[in-house]
Formats: sequence, structure tokens, C-alpha cells
Amino acid sequence: MGRPSQSVGFSASLTALASPLSLVAIAILLINDHFLKQLWPSALTGKLSDFAGLYFAPYVVLALLLSIPITARARPLAVGAAVYVAVAAVFAALKLSQSTAAPLLAVASALGFPLLIAADPTDLAALFVLPLSYRAWSARIRAPVIRPGRRRIGALAVAALAMVATSGPPQPSVNSIAIDVAGNVYAAVEYTKSSDGVYVADLGDGSWQKLASTGQQIAADPRRAGTVYILDSSGSAPTVDRLTRDGATHIGPPAPPAASRSYYGPTFLVAAPWAKPALFLARNGDLLATRDDGATWVDRLNPAEMRALAVSSEEGLIYIVTASALTPGVAWLYRSRDAGAHWTYMESLKVGISSEATVAVDPNDGQLVFLGGDTELRRSTDGGISFTTVMAKSGTNWTWDVRFDPTDDDHLLLIQGSGCCALLESHDRGMTWTDAGINATEVALAPDGTVYAVSGARDKVLRRVGDEWVDVTYSLPVQRSR
Repeated sequence: MGRPSQSVGFSASLTALASPLSLVAIAILLINDHFLKQLWPSALTGKLSDFAGLYFAPYVVLALLLSIPITARARPLAVGAAVYVAVAAVFAALKLSQSTAAPLLAVASALGFPLLIAADPTDLAALFVLPLSYRAWSARIRAPVIRPGRRRIGALAVAALAMVATSGPPQPSVNSIAIDVAGNVYAAVEYTKSSDGVYVADLGDGSWQKLASTGQQIAADPRRAGTVYILDSSGSAPTVDRLTRDGATHIGPPAPPAASRSYYGPTFLVAAPWAKPALFLARNGDLLATRDDGATWVDRLNPAEMRALAVSSEEGLIYIVTASALTPGVAWLYRSRDAGAHWTYMESLKVGISSEATVAVDPNDGQLVFLGGDTELRRSTDGGISFTTVMAKSGTNWTWDVRFDPTDDDHLLLIQGSGCCALLESHDRGMTWTDAGINATEVALAPDGTVYAVSGARDKVLRRVGDEWVDVTYSLPVQRSR
């Protein structure tokens, strides 16, 4: 008599799960998610878990599925093929865009497993391990049946625990800070359920007041005190609200036709400090602008998909970085002197697989431009015509965000590495840089030059007082371990 198909498939799944390669993948997932991501957050650690998890996750699903008596008559190879297709489809939906991930995350939350998974199409590269995983599993179908032993049952338990434990509930985070022309400090908080929203600090009383219940990113109005703009990028068509003490007012832009949404590229909002105010919104690769407080929005027809934007105090002067999926690893810098009506190509730069290029311009000197790519931060003093490298890093996928001191043209701050690395500062207009004493993910400067930063773990707001960094998180709902 032939072997029962259920025992064949179940045994093959446990044997594959207990193989040396699977055990290494399980160990990598646990170590990366619980240690490396905290010690060294980067594109590498962000993707390492995807590769490791996708290798052994189908084995866990198959072992559990083929242990159910109802699958006893099913052909194990057919069940295996269906499981691998399902795993690939779920992973692709989670990573392709926020809109495709939302239904799955909602189901997980309803079942008591709230997840925080960043949509990033470049993570789909991890799918290539699935054919390797399937080949190793299917080879065991024809091997002799091995009775489930302690090692194999133990591997199943550890692997299942690793899959559940590595994606715990989202941690409360300060995702964005902004300071208006009156010096009011605002913070956008996420992943705290009922406490999500935008807060304004009362530094005298040591407290924060909640102003709105939504918002992932905020930008202060550069001309009006008490006014900030909220960017809500939770859906497939991000929108903007204007927030004052009286509440939030939706100002657009209109949703694009569903067929035209690419769901690609970063989403960000920039307010220009010009006599005639302007807001710029990067959305789904496009650059949209309004110069009448949201009454009308215009597509600036950027040359390729948006990656970064910087505005100068000089009326109409903006710089953008664009890229295209057709030419991976390369991005281009363009300049416009008429708020995006016309573009002039300036420079190309190398970017990593998942890193986003950055550009910054001195608000008081439109000729001083910084351009950040894969491993280099470059500086121009002639409006982007020529550049020199002022910092180079080993590895790949570095990020760079330059901030300017409104009270000192020589003083600049640099956020590098998305919170993994020291905040840097320069006192010679960006030619040399030194450690500012903390890791930071966000930085904002008040009109009087006071520096505020969000900690590398995004759980504290800090104010610089002399050479010290003072915790002013106070009542913000992001406390973890103090």
C-alpha cells in the first residue's frame, strides 16, 4: 500500500522545517527582529527578515494544514503549490502598497494580532526565495517518511512562535515635528490607537494639548502663527488638512482616477515661505501644488517620479529629485525658477535599491544645495551646477536630511541613517560635520534657533539647552520605558 498522503506531506514539512537551512533562517529572523533592527535600523535589516521568514513560513503553514484530518485525501504537492501561491500573494499585497495591505492588516487586527508593516515594493525581491523553499520541500515528498520526533516538533513550535512574535503590536511613535513662526512646537503621534493625532506643546506647563486625531506628517505654515498642515497618507490618495486651534479643515487635493494611481514613491508635504504662499505635495510619483490655500491644485508635470523636494526663500526657486523604475539605481536633480512650471536638469546621482535620495537648499541662499544619495552627501555653492562630496559612507542605502539654523547661516544639522546613527552638525555651512550628541529621526529649529529632535527610537522629543538634550516629551502618549 502507498503511504497516506497526509503523513507524507506532514512529515515532509516537519523535515524541511528542521533542516539546517531552515533553522538558520529561523535564527536570523529572531535575531534580526529583536536585536539588529533596534541596534542598526537600515535597509539591510529591514529586508533580512523578509528573506528569512519567506523561506520557512510555508513549511509552518503546510505542517499545520496537513495535520488536519480533512486534508488526508489531498495530494500533498497540490496542497503545497496552493500554499506557496497564497504565501506569495499575501506577501505581495502587504508590500505593494498601503491600499492593498489595509484589508489584510484590518483582518489581523480584528483577530487580535495588530501589525505594523511598511509597504515597500522593493521588498518583493524576497519572493525569489520561495522557489528555493518549494524545491527543498517537494524533494522530501519522495523521501522515506520520518516519524515526527522532538526535534521536528520543536522546530515547528519555534518557527510558529517566531512568525507571531516578530510582528507585535505597533509601538507608539513621534513620526513628525514642526515649529511655526511663533515658536509653537507640534508633534504627530501614531500607533497609540485613541491617542493618535497632532499635539502642540505647552513648554511652560510641561504638557501637550491634542489638536487633531489624524495625521502622519505635519508641516508648519511659514507665514501664519498657529497654523500647520497635516498630511494624511494612510490611503491610496494622500490628502492635506489645514490645522489651527479651531480645528482641522480639509484642503484637498482631489483624488486621482483609480486607474492612474501608481502607489509608488514617497509621500511628503513642503510649504514655501514666499510672498504668495505655496504648498507642494508629492503623491504617487506626482508633484502637486496649490498657491491659493488648497482651492485649486495643479500637477507640476515633474520629469519623472518624485523622490525629494526642497524650496528656497527665493520666490519660485525649487529643487527636486526624480527617479524611474526603468532605470534602478539612478536619480536626477532638476531645478525650477517658476515654482515647477519649467524644469532644468542639473545632476544625476546614485541611489540604493530602497533608499530615497534627498535634497536641501539653504532658505537664505538658493545657491547652497545639498544632495544625498546612496553613500554620499554632496554640496553645491552654485545652485546645483557643480558638486563636491562632503561625506561618504561604506555600505549602501544611507539617508540624509539637512536642516538649517534660521539664526546662524553657518550652522546646519544632519539626520543620517533614519535614527540608527548620530545626529551631526556643522558650523562651516556644511563642509565639515561633528557629532551633536544624540541619535535622531526628526529635527526642527525654532525661529530663535532652539533645536528640537525626535529620538532614534521615536519615543522622545528632546530640546537642546547648551550642550545638553532635555526630554520634553512630557504627556505625549509615546512612553515606553523611561
